[in-house]
Amino acid sequence: MSDSETFNRVKVDLLKADNDGYSVYEHLVNMVSKAFEGNSKVRSGDSIPSFSKQIKHSRFRTTKQEGAKKAVLDERDVARAAEEKKLFHKPKPVVTTKVHKPTMFTTVTTTVTEPVTVPPLRPITEDQRFHKLCGYGLLSSEYFLLEQSMSNLVRDKKLEEAAFFGRVFGTEQNYTIVVSKRLLDPVADKIPVEKYSMPKPPRKGVDVPIQSEPPGVGLNRVTFWVCQYAGGPWTELPDVTPQQIISSQKIKKYLTGNLDAPVNSYPPFPGKEINYLRAQLARIWSSSTVAPEGEVEAFVAEDEEEEEEEEENPNAIKYQKFNPLTSEAKPIQLEEGIESLATSEKWVHTRPFIYKTGRGTQLPPKPEPEEDEAAEEPEDEEEKEPEEEPKELLQPIATDKKYATIKVPQEPKETEEGQEEPEEEDDDKEDDEAA
Repeated sequence: MSDSETFNRVKVDLLKADNDGYSVYEHLVNMVSKAFEGNSKVRSGDSIPSFSKQIKHSRFRTTKQEGAKKAVLDERDVARAAEEKKLFHKPKPVVTTKVHKPTMFTTVTTTVTEPVTVPPLRPITEDQRFHKLCGYGLLSSEYFLLEQSMSNLVRDKKLEEAAFFGRVFGTEQNYTIVVSKRLLDPVADKIPVEKYSMPKPPRKGVDVPIQSEPPGVGLNRVTFWVCQYAGGPWTELPDVTPQQIISSQKIKKYLTGNLDAPVNSYPPFPGKEINYLRAQLARIWSSSTVAPEGEVEAFVAEDEEEEEEEEENPNAIKYQKFNPLTSEAKPIQLEEGIESLATSEKWVHTRPFIYKTGRGTQLPPKPEPEEDEAAEEPEDEEEKEPEEEPKELLQPIATDKKYATIKVPQEPKETEEGQEEPEEEDDDKEDDEAA
């Protein structure tokens, strides 16, 4: 290696800068420049270390000197950081004061301070590892903020059975979604018994809107909450109607991230994006919530004694207890190993089926017609479509209807001589089947 090549190689090593952008080569240049100045105090080799230290000290500057730049922060980042900071504020304790007079001349005042408790909530950070194994998920910082935000939501709204449902991407903003048990009266915890309330068609051949399911029934058993980002404010989505479910099955639209955005489509959708999002979430909730076969069983309600109030007030609203759909069964035993769960026959649906009417439950029985209308009913019964058979819960997902079949291309097979087989035979068969 020549002297010039050695010099260049050593110079490249000396030009390597540290984290502050200062290199050994630049430091040596500064020392030599200062040494040739007239006021330099370098007289011998013993003074070089102190001279090098003096050059290093001359590089440091304070913020008041020229050259220091003030950090510029984005206003949106500052506003979001302020909102995220509020997530960690402790709520004020509940103070209860009671006044008791044991005697006419004695007054006892008791003040009790109780901290605000949070209902049980499954930590979403425990699911982070499973999401990562499946190849999707959120950032680690988002999991932490989302868990704290969900905890505040459950505490403020007093939710039950709350869980992270997923994230839906939009063209402008995204939706982070949480599902919870339907908000009901905390004292009664009951739902109204649905009655047939559809009006009679104005004329023959005209369809009337299908009546919606009451709160806590069918597709309205749960409540969905959405926010734009982890730590943002939560918005409760309204109940879904059968018309919105049927229309959402016929159209495909990109979500924008704005709940008030219109839905321009054909057939027209009855509502805004907040309703379209709720309809799509109901369809996902109904079809995608599954469990291993035998892990859960259909809940059987106990027979309750009904009060005889129909005779006194037959038009009064009846209520029924809100019961879960399923209950835990005995732990399943995988005799064939965990690999046996890789088939669709081993998984069942745990949520109600969506009928053609756009409901998760069948319509209540139609009341008997009056004497004046009894003569007109037989004419319409011949043209009515037969009602769907009720779908039982815990149906295997292997029985689901296939909307499409994707043909996965495979490598061509080789013959004994090493030549590839022609694929014309498959094409001929497809043409013969089409003919």
